[in-house]
Amino acid sequence: MIMFFFSLIPATILAVVGYFILYASQKSDGKTAAFGKFLSFWVFLLAALVILGGVAGSIFGFRHMDGMRHKDGMSRYWQYREQRRDMTPTPDATPQSRMNQTPSTAGEPPANVTMMAGHDHTKAQYDALREIIDLYKDFSDDEIAFSMVQMGPNYESYVSDELLRGNVGVLLLAHGFREPGDSAFRDKFRVISKTFPTAIGFGMSMMTSEHIQAAVDDLTAAGAKKIIVIPTLSSPYNTQMRQWEYMFSLRDDAGYLETPRITSTAEIDVTTPMSDDPLVAEILLDEAKFSSVDPANEVVAVISHGPSGKADNDATLAMLGRLAASVRDEGGFTDSKGFSLQNDSPPPVRQANIQNLRNWISNANAQGKSAIIVTNLISVRSIQSQIKTALKGLDFTFNATGMTEHPNFIKWVEEKIDEELAEG
Repeated sequence: MIMFFFSLIPATILAVVGYFILYASQKSDGKTAAFGKFLSFWVFLLAALVILGGVAGSIFGFRHMDGMRHKDGMSRYWQYREQRRDMTPTPDATPQSRMNQTPSTAGEPPANVTMMAGHDHTKAQYDALREIIDLYKDFSDDEIAFSMVQMGPNYESYVSDELLRGNVGVLLLAHGFREPGDSAFRDKFRVISKTFPTAIGFGMSMMTSEHIQAAVDDLTAAGAKKIIVIPTLSSPYNTQMRQWEYMFSLRDDAGYLETPRITSTAEIDVTTPMSDDPLVAEILLDEAKFSSVDPANEVVAVISHGPSGKADNDATLAMLGRLAASVRDEGGFTDSKGFSLQNDSPPPVRQANIQNLRNWISNANAQGKSAIIVTNLISVRSIQSQIKTALKGLDFTFNATGMTEHPNFIKWVEEKIDEELAEG
């Protein structure tokens, strides 16, 4: 219809021109009058054709646009299919070390990235995940597969220059933030990577350890006799941490599914996550102060993504309570409390936690106090937008950032390295 309405403008102009030609021809006689009438007829006919063209364009033009949308949808579908195909491991798949690449390509993207096994798995593995993950209990195989694709792939990213050699290597483990989050995370370790051979293992590692084994192999190939593994998690109380600990033979029960254990000739030391480290408390305090106007009339909610299991969640709440108390006391706020959303739990559990948070903020608002939201979320690209939506209608301030954006994050990593080096 848009093309039809646009066609009315030139058609109207032509009709007016045709009218004046016809009017002028009536004031003439002889051949001039005949020519004028003939010309006005063609102008009127042209105006009619313009309108018909607008009608036809509206019909066939939108059909074409529908086809373009269909093509775009199919393009995304095939892109998805190709992505799944590229990430599907062969039965005898083995890690493809980045260090084995030729020097001519090793310094060019994506040479610093080794893509590993994706999310195509067996019926037995899906059944096992249903037993372990509450959220998956009523999921079909396809729903689990789709959920895992949304998490992003498991892969290694080698950060250091291939020519760097060192006796100590650094391996960072991250949940993964998808792009551009992964690249932003990787860029934060450029300075460290110039001193120590450094690699990052991205991904949930729910069913594979190949990418982490590849990272360990690359670090040992760079001369590392000791590898410091730093899990960049906000808390140790979750299945993700237990999965990594299982891979490094620190526990006998996997957080998700059993995978091959990591092997290496190097000594491997796995450090602890950020938890309630004083540097974390400083980050939260700085974030609260950034949003603060009048601390004496403000409360601070310290929010965490949170684990699904009750025991893990209780431990997380205790940890958040310590952080909240530090923010309250150091910042002079009237109150502060920790909240775990248990974001990956079944909807009723998550909704109950959100309602608890809303009630706390609502009570503060009723007393004339505004709320400040801070989180211990690692990345900016996490659940910040979901938190904003969940608290809609309440009086609160939220500078939706992530722990990695604060200078203390790299300081924490450096301290972990120093601690391990001091131990010899």
